[in-house]
Amino acid sequence: MTYCGTHTALLMALISTTLAAVAIGPAVVNPDYPGMCWIAKQNKSFPDGGQWQEPNCMRATCLSYKSSLYVEYATCGLMGVEPGCETVQDLTLDYPSCCPTLSCPNLDNEALKGDEYEEFTNWIGEYYDQPLPVA
Repeated sequence: MTYCGTHTALLMALISTTLAAVAIGPAVVNPDYPGMCWIAKQNKSFPDGGQWQEPNCMRATCLSYKSSLYVEYATCGLMGVEPGCETVQDLTLDYPSCCPTLSCPNLDNEALKGDEYEEFTNWIGEYYDQPLPVA
């Protein structure tokens, strides 16, 4: 692969990385636990700011806003995959560690080394305040 082609493929792989998808809905409140989000399937209540894991790589957070309770659901966003690459995911891990990462086994791994690449991934990580997952 040429220098230009390697850098283009690398850039596309990095751009394909995703952060998260978030949804918010009203919380169920159990009268025995006022002011808390009730999760019937866990038979448990959570205070404002309390978090728990949901199936399929999702984290939920109890939120209080203007005397109402909500649940914020955070899950992995969508990821575009370039030819020669694939997503790798481990659903035994908690969110966000269970989110897919991009693996490009046919990409020249030398392009993934060096100061320029490390500087770029550090900048991306700082910009989004989280590490950039590249397998």
